[in-house]
Amino acid sequence: MSESNRSKDDRLTVTIKSSVIAAILDVDYTLVPRTSIERMFVRYLWDHGGLRFPDLLRTIRSLLIDSPWTFSARIKTTKTYLAGRPVRALEQLAKVFVADRVRPAVSPRARTALEDHHRQGHRLLLLTGCPEFLARPLAEDLGIDSVIGTRLEERDGRWTGRLIPPHPYGEAKRRLLETWAEGEAVRLDQSHAYADSPADRAVFEAVGYPHVVNPGRSMRRLAAERGWPVLDW
Repeated sequence: MSESNRSKDDRLTVTIKSSVIAAILDVDYTLVPRTSIERMFVRYLWDHGGLRFPDLLRTIRSLLIDSPWTFSARIKTTKTYLAGRPVRALEQLAKVFVADRVRPAVSPRARTALEDHHRQGHRLLLLTGCPEFLARPLAEDLGIDSVIGTRLEERDGRWTGRLIPPHPYGEAKRRLLETWAEGEAVRLDQSHAYADSPADRAVFEAVGYPHVVNPGRSMRRLAAERGWPVLDW
């Protein structure tokens, strides 16, 4: 093979690898409208006797006293209710929970959008602040390729209640997306993102096609200012 032909082939390979388009989807208040799946899981644990009153008290103490962050950030990052629980048992329970409670709660319009992206051959990514052990079975159920969620620290087969940074929120969420896209040869400028919150602004700005889903008042105002389409799922 001549040098010129080899050079052309190399350029073609680079073009093919860099032409991957993705659809990036949040979970809470987006795929699943009006609630978070972690909140649903806490209720599920309570209903099935897997969560006791002392567990709730320990979590409340951590929210109010032990964490130096703002209250809204504490809620997202405090997993004290999982401390000491066996990882594999909770992962199995999560699969049952997703099939029983989360699958029926996924928006039909979200499913239609996923099917459309599947038909177009797009890579699908769940990018969410909810725990990965809840997001992964949902991704499997929906045929989604990859998951980036909140990772929990594990010791001797049990969770400690602490997170493994970075937590997918705000600018950190964008950085995680960009790292994933680089590794998967995804063209973010040709990709789609679906989310609901002003905290997802950095993700929206990283992609070519942002879609604001089920926004609150402030997010709806931001979407109007930026000309981002609004979807009701």
